[in-house]
Amino acid sequence: MIIDTNTHLGHWPFRKLAHSDTDGFVRLMDGFGIAQAWVGAFEGVFYRDCGQANRDLLAQIAGHEDRLVPWAAINPGFPGWEGDLSEAAEAGMVGVRLYPNYHGYTPEDACCSDLFAALSERGLPVAIYHKLVDERLHHWRCLVPPTELTLAPLVEGFPTLPIICCGVSLLSLGQLKQAPPGSQLYVETSRIEGTAGVATLAEVIGADRVLFGSHAPYFYLEAALLKMVESGLAEEDRQAILHGNASRLLLRHSAQGWKA
Repeated sequence: MIIDTNTHLGHWPFRKLAHSDTDGFVRLMDGFGIAQAWVGAFEGVFYRDCGQANRDLLAQIAGHEDRLVPWAAINPGFPGWEGDLSEAAEAGMVGVRLYPNYHGYTPEDACCSDLFAALSERGLPVAIYHKLVDERLHHWRCLVPPTELTLAPLVEGFPTLPIICCGVSLLSLGQLKQAPPGSQLYVETSRIEGTAGVATLAEVIGADRVLFGSHAPYFYLEAALLKMVESGLAEEDRQAILHGNASRLLLRHSAQGWKA
């Protein structure tokens, strides 16, 4: 079984992506044996109104809820985010995705702490994006630097809240390496490169804190799976990364009681 923890649907504004519609993406999943995918909406990155992007995502995946698990985009720097969060949770979205570099705040800002407190109260995990796209590929009028993952105060302040770092490379792990044992800080694999890169990540932070992620359809799903093939991981660790860790994360923390 494979759970892909980092995927998006919808329209990427700077180029056409194959398989970014629901039916096309489910066919892509079938072709590579992906049982379930955690999905967000590309529109949630760019719309001023994240609530509308979340509603559109829910409508888009209707009929595929057994395969596509929706995550809400929330911008804590935007007025009314509390309503967006309530609406998303009540609609069954199982976690929240943050894009600080696109939405104009940092993890150190007070609004981020306020959101984390609300998520902790609701039992909803959160994913923070370090980067979506290599800066060399940005549109020349939309240059967005990576998010600085200064997460220590949030990890210490909310020790039971699962925090997933997305779009992180081995070179940008930084303080994530020093996360305390037993912390709920995870890293997904979409930007982990190099020979045995996933195995190196597992050695650095522990295999129990690594999640399989592809960043499909922006990245090629096949490439993400090949990383797991060449990783040389022990079978127990490989299965934990492919699905076990993700299953446990949502089983423990989803307010909706979603089961993988």
